[in-house]
Parts: sequence; C-alpha cells; structure tokens
Amino acid sequence: MADDSTLRRDYGAAMESSGSAHLSDEAWERLATGSLSGVERQAAIDHIVGCASCTTIYRALGELEAGARQFDPDVKSTVAPWYSTRAIYAIAASLALVTVGAIAYQMLRASRDTPRQVATAPPQPVISLQRIPFEKPDVRLSASRALTTRSNADTTAFLADFAGAIQPYRDGRYAEATRALATVAAAYPEAYEPAFYQGVSLILSGAGAEAVDPLARAERLADDASRDEIRWYRAAALQLAGRADQAHALVMMLCQSGGVWRDRACPLLDAPAP
Repeated sequence: MADDSTLRRDYGAAMESSGSAHLSDEAWERLATGSLSGVERQAAIDHIVGCASCTTIYRALGELEAGARQFDPDVKSTVAPWYSTRAIYAIAASLALVTVGAIAYQMLRASRDTPRQVATAPPQPVISLQRIPFEKPDVRLSASRALTTRSNADTTAFLADFAGAIQPYRDGRYAEATRALATVAAAYPEAYEPAFYQGVSLILSGAGAEAVDPLARAERLADDASRDEIRWYRAAALQLAGRADQAHALVMMLCQSGGVWRDRACPLLDAPAP
C-alpha cells in the first residue's frame, strides 16, 4: 500500500494548488461510484493516467476496495460512496500516529543497547500486476471515425494510403510498418487507426516505451467501441516502459469496465506480480 505521508502529500498538493487540473474530492467520489458522465469519466481517466500524484490516489482507492472484498466478497468493483479521499487521508493520518508512536518506542529501547542507529529508507510500494499479455490484433476500420467523417475523395485517398501502410504490419515487418503508419497518421490526424497500429507495431518490434504516445493519441481519437482495446495495449506499453504505476492504473480502470476487457484485466490485479 502507498506510504501514508506520500498519499497526504500528493492529495494535499492536488487540492491546494491554485488553478490545478487535479480531480476535486467530489469528482473522486463520483468516479468511484460510477456517477460521472461518459465525457467526465474520460477526462478523469486521461488526467489520472498522466499524473503521478493522482495515480497514487487512485491506487489507494483500489486498495481500500480490495481490502473491503476480503470481508465481504459481494462488494462491487467501485469504492463505497462514504470512502471520500478526505476520509482516506484521515484514516491514513490516524494510522500514521500509531505507527510513529510504535517506532519511537522501539527506537528508545534500541538506544539503550546501541549507541548509534543507521537510518534506512522507508519501504517502497509494491505494484501487484502480472505481465500484461498482448497479441497481434486484426486490422479493422471504424466506419464512424475513419470513413463517414470524410468526403468521398478523402475516403478513397485515406483507404489507399492506409492500405499501403498497413501491409507491412500484416506481413510482420513491424519496423517498416511503424514508419509508414506514422506518415499516414500525420496526414490524417482525425483517424485513430494509423496511430493505433503504429503503437502496436512498436510494441511487437520491442519498442514499448516509444509506443506509449501513439497509443495515447489513438485513445483520444477512438470511438467508445474501440477505446478499451487501445487502453489495453497502452497499459502493456507502459509496463514495458517501466511505468508500472500508470500501467496498474489503466488495468484497474479496465477491471472496473464491462465485457471482455474486465474479464481480462481483473485477474492481472488479483495475482501476484511476476
């Protein structure tokens, strides 16, 4: 679990900074109870995944939920409404007082026998997340985002350019596909498909860290039906890039969604990290 002083610091900075884009206490509660609108939830997710402080807070909410399920297996995959973030930090502060008192007592006893004490760093939080599996997704086009938003001439040009760029991907020539798809993504900035398959090609070629930005762009552009799939591959890219906290946050969000991605994400959180 995240260190309580770290949580208080992150939350205090988020709440007190003037003009901050961090989530408010009310927004955290509405996110946890599933009462945000689709647009509001997407904005919250985009912020949390890109903000280290809010990622820590989000993980704390998930840890409370996991603890509650140990006592009541029927607890839903959302934090109970009364668990506001202010309540979390009040609990953390109380636990901190008890912990500090116990540590002070042990130090006093130890000082009687040992004249000098060696300072040690506090334990770091452990990210319990299995390796995110990924496979080569089939090539698909979204009619609403890739076709109907263009004139007939633009559609024909896009299909021709995309077909040429995606062929190396189909053939398994991922380095070549990455370059070709980046060009198409720049030429058609309203279409998510080139950026998505560019990111996947980077993952499959072993460049997970470089895949994060194209996949983030694809996620912003994609329709609702495609966004969770893209989010899965972005979580895999973040994990490969060593950004475990952000990968964990994305997988947790997928676990709280519905359908096939929930079924794939939740077991990764319940199992120990490799």
